[in-house]
Amino acid sequence: MVDRYNAVITSITGHSGGGNAMIESYEKDPTQTPIQYSTGIAHKHLPEIKKFGGIYYPIFQPEVVNNYQGLKTNTFMRINPHAAYLSEEEVIEILKKYYKDSPLIKIKSIPEDDKIDMSENNCSDEVSIYIKKNDTTRLQVIAVLDNLGKGSAGAVIQNAELMLELN
Repeated sequence: MVDRYNAVITSITGHSGGGNAMIESYEKDPTQTPIQYSTGIAHKHLPEIKKFGGIYYPIFQPEVVNNYQGLKTNTFMRINPHAAYLSEEEVIEILKKYYKDSPLIKIKSIPEDDKIDMSENNCSDEVSIYIKKNDTTRLQVIAVLDNLGKGSAGAVIQNAELMLELN
């Protein structure tokens, strides 16, 4: 459905994801402004994005904001010409069917007011994925999750739940 050779990904995350030094820094000075911490071509998460996202040449632009918790990514991709006829609703339905056996993944339409709260899934294992087809050539995918729960400790819990068939 999308061109896997080009994607631009922006991400904003709460400062708790930056580790103890960053948490301490924000606690000492809560007036700090957002901090860009990568130029997008050498970030530590690029190998994961390439491998698990199937995107060959992503540009990744993360920022830390003055929230303790929460994470929101915006991914902008070109739609392949053979999928250009699909409506936004059809794209959403395709993704809902694809993720039907994944109870923690919620595929959604962008709200009427265009407002998406980066903390909506805090203290939850859920991931909300919002879809916006901007025209016949561009798709925007917005993912919202808890940056604390999606770290190593959260992965251990989710894997244990899977192994014990609790989820």
